[in-house]
Amino acid sequence: MKPRFYFDLQQHIFDPNNRFNYQTNPDWLELRADRFTASNAADLLSKGKDADGLSKSIKTLINSRTMQNRTGWIDDSAVSYSEKECITRGLVYEDEARKWYERQTGRSVVECGFVERGSYIGCSPDGLVVDELRTVQIKIPMPANFVNAILNGWKDYVPQCHFERFVCCFKVADLVIYSPELQTGKIIEIPADPEIDQNILSKIRSAVKYRDAANAAIDELLQ
Repeated sequence: MKPRFYFDLQQHIFDPNNRFNYQTNPDWLELRADRFTASNAADLLSKGKDADGLSKSIKTLINSRTMQNRTGWIDDSAVSYSEKECITRGLVYEDEARKWYERQTGRSVVECGFVERGSYIGCSPDGLVVDELRTVQIKIPMPANFVNAILNGWKDYVPQCHFERFVCCFKVADLVIYSPELQTGKIIEIPADPEIDQNILSKIRSAVKYRDAANAAIDELLQ
């Protein structure tokens, strides 16, 4: 199934008087709802001990979403204060990092608010190099974490990059680790891997099956 690109969709709406103040765009949230996205990729692709191969963390996510959809309950513990700080930092410096990447590579990056592929998966890449079928994911670690990120920590982001490339049906993903304090960074090219793509597809099928079973169990209780 071919992906659909929402190039004009903004993920966040900023206060023009305060760039640190933003709110999530409800249109983006609606498109993202009930989909497995790139931010879930590490949990989704981790190997679990159960017969379905799903990790405990992705099952916890599915369970939480199931209850949220049924009751409106929101898990406030899902994002910590430090994670919110990192998200804000990324939003503030993402454009600077994207321009640095363009200068370093000579590539032209197109922003895209959301990409959906079918009914179950989607992603919000930080940029697309459309003529090269290349996704761009930007990470801006806190200063204390930057050195670790460029040495070995970047490997933690590889599942997210593969997932975005898979959703977009692209050939390669570029991971950008950027430091606004140093005004430089590192670019890691992650090529397509058929084995990983097959694993993504298999895990998505298992996750959807588990989600359907969770909803059926609740339906049975409510009858």
